[in-house]
Amino acid sequence: MAFAQLPSYPLFDTRSDGIAVRWTKWVSRLKNNLFVAYDITYEARKKTLLLIYAGPDLNDIVEALPDSELQAIGDESPFDKLVSALNQHFNPKVNKEIQRYQFRRMSQITELIDDFYTALRHLAPLCEFTNPEEEIKSQIIAGCRSSKVREKGLNNPNITLTNLLQFARTSELTQKQAQQVEKEFTTVNKLGLAKQRPKHHQNHEKPLTHKNCRNCGRKWPHEGRQKNCPAYNKTCNSCGKANHFASVCKSKTTQPRQVKTKPKQKLIFRKHVHTIQDESASEGDYVFMSAISRKGMPVFEIEISGRHTEILADPGASVNILPEQVYNALPTQPALEPCMNRIFPFYSSQPLEVVGKLQAKVQYKDTSRVVSFVVVKTTEIPIIGWNTCQALGLLKAVNKLQKEDITDEFSDVFSGLGKLQDHKVKLHIDETIQPVAQKYRRIPFHIRKQLDKHLDKEEEMGVSRRGQDLHLGLVL
Repeated sequence: MAFAQLPSYPLFDTRSDGIAVRWTKWVSRLKNNLFVAYDITYEARKKTLLLIYAGPDLNDIVEALPDSELQAIGDESPFDKLVSALNQHFNPKVNKEIQRYQFRRMSQITELIDDFYTALRHLAPLCEFTNPEEEIKSQIIAGCRSSKVREKGLNNPNITLTNLLQFARTSELTQKQAQQVEKEFTTVNKLGLAKQRPKHHQNHEKPLTHKNCRNCGRKWPHEGRQKNCPAYNKTCNSCGKANHFASVCKSKTTQPRQVKTKPKQKLIFRKHVHTIQDESASEGDYVFMSAISRKGMPVFEIEISGRHTEILADPGASVNILPEQVYNALPTQPALEPCMNRIFPFYSSQPLEVVGKLQAKVQYKDTSRVVSFVVVKTTEIPIIGWNTCQALGLLKAVNKLQKEDITDEFSDVFSGLGKLQDHKVKLHIDETIQPVAQKYRRIPFHIRKQLDKHLDKEEEMGVSRRGQDLHLGLVL
């Protein structure tokens, strides 16, 4: 076989770190990919191709090796002898303790679990483990990025490495598909909102020349204005609508315009309240933690491990938060345990630094409980969740409210029309938004009589009244 038919192959880098592992991978791929694919079995040719593909730096190393290390003995092939000599050169003595230390420190860097598994698989032979499969599985559980995979491995200690990897790949694929669906759904919503935005009024009618009336087609303006128009109160023979003739009817070529109303925007009032958000798409616990004033907040003084401390009762929280400085000030500090929970502050994608978790005795008045705390590096006040608040009697839930009690107590409000008169109401608006004057919408002729009757009825009921100013309409 001519060498001209052989493909290109990457040179071996002899200067970067991790040369022992990279050399093992490079030689393995050369034998499995190139030699097998092109059916290269002659040992001398294998040796020559290795030196050609490896590059000048590796050739310099081979030339510096003693001849005794390169000379084949007995049935040993020249290619295997060269690979063995280079293995001894790049990795003369494997320190399995250092390799195991590096193995334990490895964690998932990319989004794919297979990348993490491949890196562990390449490093495992240098560690000389008795059971490499179990060691790789344990490191995947400890160093993976997904809490779901970690929980799967911890909840089922007997799970095999193959099943754990299959679960991780399925979880990654499901998450990507969910993100794609949410992205497409968000794009569709944006397009829908763009279509609902009120467009500038486009008048496709012929421009009014102030010579002909658009309702009757005769000279404009009429004496006496609109009521003297010949088409006033007349019915169009073309579309059946009032106040215009068929000769000037616009419905022949254009469809009746539909009044598009601007979608109502809900005013959202946000309060700085500590709470836990339960989001199925994310992993971990979410807690509102912000520097807020304690005035008006449900702050109580309780005893934690023998120390009186002020805490914030948060009925929306699912975990108890204990700042590290409060933990250090406890007279008797409970032992910290590893914690896998991730606590996210309010509106932040960066989790808080969790120190650990502990079990501590808390007491409020005559009630004491042993509860679990998550210790974090923060200077905020400790937070007590809903379950602990109920157990200590800090907060109580009202599950049932009798309707008859309210209606009897406030009978003046629940009788009659139910209007609130002579009461000043504050409208919450955003001062940063520029006000916009809406264009006056004309009332169609065929519903003006019904509208007048409705407004008169509301005026009689006291819902509205006529304004004193000529430019002011009805006042609600």
